[in-house]
Amino acid sequence: MLKVKARAGTVLAIKLALLNTHMVLSAITHRLTCITFELFLNNPNKMFTKSLRLLLIFFICAVPLFAQDSADTPNYALSFGISSKFKLTQYNGQIAVKKILENSDQIRLFINPFYEFSDYNSVHYNSPNEFQLNSSQWSINAGADYLWTAFKTDELLFYIGPGLSFYFSDQSGRQPLILYQMLYSESESVSYSAGVRGIIGTEWKVTQSIGLHSEYILLGLWNKSKTTEKRFEEETLARTLNYSEEHTIFESRLLFGLSVYF
Repeated sequence: MLKVKARAGTVLAIKLALLNTHMVLSAITHRLTCITFELFLNNPNKMFTKSLRLLLIFFICAVPLFAQDSADTPNYALSFGISSKFKLTQYNGQIAVKKILENSDQIRLFINPFYEFSDYNSVHYNSPNEFQLNSSQWSINAGADYLWTAFKTDELLFYIGPGLSFYFSDQSGRQPLILYQMLYSESESVSYSAGVRGIIGTEWKVTQSIGLHSEYILLGLWNKSKTTEKRFEEETLARTLNYSEEHTIFESRLLFGLSVYF
């Protein structure tokens, strides 16, 4: 009788400890999320990167504590691109949804939005004139991949596959031509790209629900861009230029990311 009560007390103590741990981790996660949002509002370029890395590290460390072992194979995964070229200096921005098939192959749909804006003043050392300069760029890259499972163990997965990629970009800005003569230009460029890509990658399953992956991607794209440039002399439009360009792009990329399976 005493042994049964002792075991019941031990189980209750373990449950209370796990509950307290869960509450503490939830509070920390909420606080880190608030800090991330506040830092992003104050400095979206530098502080966002640092706070995002902090959240990702905490997420990777905290999730295994509550992961449940299951014999069921996950059917879907949400994937995040953490960085390019294996350098944790910027958020890649790629978000993908993966469908896991019965033979362990994967169908992946991805989207990669990007936006950047800068606004600054420039003064030439030979000129008393001050220029208000700015530039902005936004783009979106989307596509689909089919990933064949080449080799698989309980913790490691090697995969290869083809994919399609589509890209659109809009870039505009105001730049000086000759500062001391008050010559500057305003331009807007629109670019389209479409092509194929090949993927070779490996993934390490940290838990049943979390995986870390690295990929080598080869890209072959056809690109077309149109640019309109207006040149001004002391706020007076002097000339308008329109030109277009078509070319092919061949490049390779390295990508490091995280996947959440469910």
